[in-house]
Amino acid sequence: MRYDLKLIQAQCHEAGFQTSMPDGTCLNVEVTHGIILCFVNAEREADCLIGFEDTQWHFHDDPQYSDAHGRYVDVPYREIVPALARGELLVCERWKDGTLKERSLIHRDYNDELRFMEPGEEIRIGRSVALGRRE
Repeated sequence: MRYDLKLIQAQCHEAGFQTSMPDGTCLNVEVTHGIILCFVNAEREADCLIGFEDTQWHFHDDPQYSDAHGRYVDVPYREIVPALARGELLVCERWKDGTLKERSLIHRDYNDELRFMEPGEEIRIGRSVALGRRE
């Protein structure tokens, strides 16, 4: 699925998130201080993805979030930025021994991240912060 980067950039501008689009195929969104969420349109449509700049976590198409009870919600990619701004989607980090292991988006109401914790691991969950506009 190809992402409408201009639409997402307009949503970011409205919500106050800083963005950059260095090559026209990737929109970088600073969802909070130094944390960049990337919307990437690759040459092959199957390779288009959304993920964080400095971790391997990513997804293709629209994400689906579920909880430990089997309930779930689909979030169309066009709703990711508004959901971040409203606090429905959160940034989740998994740390072990002082090292960032994974950064992902989780849904405020549909998640089961604690179930997958390993010994010595720490989970940090935060809400995005609009940092002002950049063209």
